[in-house]
Amino acid sequence: MPPPSAGDADGDGGESGGGESDLSAAATHDDGSSSLEANKRGGAGSALLVIIVLLNAFLGNVLVSLLAPFLPEQLAKMNISQIYSGILFTIFPVAVVISAPLMTSVSNRIGRPTLAAIGIATQGLASVLFGYSVAITASSTQALVVMILSRFTCGVGAGAANLAVFSAAADTFEHSLASVMAAVEVLIGVGFAAGPVVGQMLYLAGGFSLPFLVLGLITAVAAPAAAWLPSQQQNTEQTHRQDEQENGSSAPKRSALTTPLVLSGGVLLLGTAIFGFVEPILALHLTEDDGVSQKHVAYYFLAINIPYLLAAPLVGHVADRVGHARVLFFGSAACGATLIMMGPIGMRAFFVSSPSAKARADAILLSVMGLWQALSLIPALPAMKSGAAASGSEAVVALFNGFQQTGLALGPIAGSLMTHMFGGYRSAVELLGIVVVGYTVICLVISTLCLQRSEEMKLGDEESTTTPLLTRDDDYDVDDGNVVGRGLSEPIEAPTTTTPISATAASPSSFAATRVGSFRGAASPLTSGALVSRLYSNNNNTDERN
Repeated sequence: MPPPSAGDADGDGGESGGGESDLSAAATHDDGSSSLEANKRGGAGSALLVIIVLLNAFLGNVLVSLLAPFLPEQLAKMNISQIYSGILFTIFPVAVVISAPLMTSVSNRIGRPTLAAIGIATQGLASVLFGYSVAITASSTQALVVMILSRFTCGVGAGAANLAVFSAAADTFEHSLASVMAAVEVLIGVGFAAGPVVGQMLYLAGGFSLPFLVLGLITAVAAPAAAWLPSQQQNTEQTHRQDEQENGSSAPKRSALTTPLVLSGGVLLLGTAIFGFVEPILALHLTEDDGVSQKHVAYYFLAINIPYLLAAPLVGHVADRVGHARVLFFGSAACGATLIMMGPIGMRAFFVSSPSAKARADAILLSVMGLWQALSLIPALPAMKSGAAASGSEAVVALFNGFQQTGLALGPIAGSLMTHMFGGYRSAVELLGIVVVGYTVICLVISTLCLQRSEEMKLGDEESTTTPLLTRDDDYDVDDGNVVGRGLSEPIEAPTTTTPISATAASPSSFAATRVGSFRGAASPLTSGALVSRLYSNNNNTDERN
């Protein structure tokens, strides 16, 4: 339940408080009324904002994964190396990361609704251009250049849309951002699951251009929905009011980049890299090594994504109860172990040798990996947010997007290169699994050390608060210029300001200084006169406060 507003608290006391109090109460009441009206308007638009956020997440990730099942085959028809398959997957998130600073500046100039609309429309139109790259060019090289440029442009559009949409969500849903992002993660999974399936169906029905024409136009038509995004000024004013109420107007901002956040972000990076690592090389592996027909390849992508989607709500609930980081690290370790089982070691350990048996084993292991992926991705944002000290949601979301897109950028390149360097798909995924397990172990070690250090610092803070630096003011009485320690047989003469504590430590007149020196374990550099002056000052300040 939200706390009562200042207007509610002071509304009844304005009549008896004089003219100044009346004006103050009236101003506070007016501010509370305007805030209430703003909240009502925000509540009316919250549902539309959620729809825009989810629609952007779904369509954007459909366009990312759309070409996974048939791109290797299309590049083979064009006599282009399969390395460019990884490049075409990588160029999209690279464009998102590179364009982020520019999009931040553009957003401040033209506003979030306009930026989001332009970004969504750019994604759709650039995808249509990608689909017609072969038809509008005279050679495979020219078609490849158009593919790279249009894919990069699509990534820039996605970066613009994501920045505008998620910044608005971070401001509007400040206290429920984790719930919104959990729904976004589900829609991301739905997009990744639907993209290859729909893309493969349209590819078989109408060739290379049809998937991009259909889904690109759907995305472009959805762009006007961004007009319902709240403006920057509304969100900024609301955030500033909340910050002033909670932290004060002069509260310092803390850096979000902490060790727990970086560790959780690394798990997120590797988790998204696994998707990008596997998807570009999986289709070719299934058709060439396991003998899977082209029309059945899409089902293997479903084997990854359906368990991910089904497990997402339960994973979010469990993570909220047992701890986000704990679930995150467990999922990462389990995912790495599954990748190792998909490699040559796992195949030999389970006596899997024939291509058909390997295809069945791949389907099972991909399904299990999809489950572990849910554990290593769904709790990522809450784990990063809880590890970011007192930083704002917007900073955490920006770092979350950075880790996520970096993983998507590095995954396809690493998959293509490692497949060529280490002799095939199975050796590459096995090595990736070893890396993931190794990183998770490092995270657990560092987390344990950080926890021990924080406990030691906590104990130190408790000792410093329970053991006073100076004795309490009521341990002394002042009698005719002498400081009298209670419980002592004789008064303590006030020492001179020129006598150091070390010189008077053995005499009764340095009682207060001895108390300080015994606490620190050594004589204090303060003179005893300065100490008494400070003691008097503390007494006077206490009296004034009382």
